[in-house]
Amino acid sequence: MAATRGEAVQGLLRVEWLLLSLGLLIFSSVQIALGPSGAFLAGLSAAAAIYLIRVRADFKLSAQLFAVDFLTVAILASLVDGDGVLWRAPNTLLNLCQFSPIGGVSAVLVYVFGIIALRARSQFALRFGLAVIPFLFSFLIALGAPPIAQLGKIFFLGFNAPEGLTSLIGRTLILFLLNEAVVVGVPLALGRFQPQEWRPHGILLISAFLASLTPVIASAETLFI
Repeated sequence: MAATRGEAVQGLLRVEWLLLSLGLLIFSSVQIALGPSGAFLAGLSAAAAIYLIRVRADFKLSAQLFAVDFLTVAILASLVDGDGVLWRAPNTLLNLCQFSPIGGVSAVLVYVFGIIALRARSQFALRFGLAVIPFLFSFLIALGAPPIAQLGKIFFLGFNAPEGLTSLIGRTLILFLLNEAVVVGVPLALGRFQPQEWRPHGILLISAFLASLTPVIASAETLFI
């Protein structure tokens, strides 16, 4: 009977902690939507929610993960633009790293629930991978937008270059990063096997370059009309 009563008390505490964590996540979401002004409270409440759900016996590790979660969520919240529109392609490199309020909340929720649901050998690698996902999604939306050409110009160190060439380089870089994120990033975040040679990376780079040529090939028919 004593054991049953103890289990009931522990179960009740777990429910209370889960409800408290849910309340903290809701509060964090509200603060994230405010943008930079709510970044501190957003990071603090989200980190506390993760800590309550994933309590660890190792206090030092828990403190380190708490700090990482706080900084990650605070940074994501500080990149929220209150005037941003969801699903709109960015116009500048700065817009490439900004989120709409809904996008910022979604990015943090993916981060939080990814930590809760996924198991990995390194919690730090897992957190890094989850934090990068929203930016990769932004890169995907930006394909064909002006920031791609601006990104390609970086490789020319300020020298003038045709916009078609800079766009080609920018698209190749973005597609290569997306390929690497899927083929290398996911296994790395989960602590799985990694390719030990450079050949797979070279294949991904060539694939990205060939894929980036498709807009050029599609528009080339106008030369024969």
